[in-house]
Amino acid sequence: MDVPTTQYPAKILLFGEYSIIHGSDALVLPYHKLFGRWQVSHAQPLPQKDLSEFLNYVSSLSGCNLSKVKRIKDEKWSFNSTIPTGYGIGSSGALSAAIYELLFDRDKNLIDTKDKLAEIESFFHGSSSGMDPLASHLRKPIHICDGEVLALSEFKSPTDIYIYDSHIIRKSKPLIEYYKMMREADLSFLATSKALAKFNARIIREIINTQNYTSSFKEISHIQFHHFDKMIPTEVKSIWQKGLESDTYYFKLCGAGGGGFFLVHSNDKQVIDGLDSI
Repeated sequence: MDVPTTQYPAKILLFGEYSIIHGSDALVLPYHKLFGRWQVSHAQPLPQKDLSEFLNYVSSLSGCNLSKVKRIKDEKWSFNSTIPTGYGIGSSGALSAAIYELLFDRDKNLIDTKDKLAEIESFFHGSSSGMDPLASHLRKPIHICDGEVLALSEFKSPTDIYIYDSHIIRKSKPLIEYYKMMREADLSFLATSKALAKFNARIIREIINTQNYTSSFKEISHIQFHHFDKMIPTEVKSIWQKGLESDTYYFKLCGAGGGGFFLVHSNDKQVIDGLDSI
């Protein structure tokens, strides 16, 4: 069995953070600047023992090709990835997509594919929506709309949204648990999260159809700054606030927040200098 040369990209949850948990609209993009791929000779970015534990788990799933699992173990394959862990951009999703393509027959529709990928990625998080590995598997933008999963072949990535690196590693699980707790315990926060879901749905329509979304981005930035305080590190908060006050750039969460990457929307050359576009 030859080692595949396929590159599995990272992903960016462009819009839909947190509200995606409740089945609201979301837009997920593959991020090809960071990726993972199979190799045999490796510098061990992912320890072999961790990959073996993952393979043991995958072997228990229906449809897994056990002879290929044995081959991977015997030949000491590894997954060499430039995607940083703890950044919320799909390091486990890329590996899950690579495992799916190597060890499972392809499913006939996107829902079944997403469900199988969710089952695979659950090894890392306890549960998974399947969206991260699906974006890596398809290498296309994905739009979740009214419960449907749509692959966008004609989508043009925006040229005025950039990535800000907080250089902070975080874990998403405590943040998601906090979010769920606040929705149950605080009616005001519940109303805020519902408002965020509406703005997410609106900005996705705008970015797909008109590319005129600055007003919605600014509203999302305001909501998250004032109500998602726990998801914004102190080091990022002051920069975020300056953007809102100067009305020259706007921050938003990239996934769960807490660290890793954040997204910035601006046309100011001084602001975007040194930032990577998505």
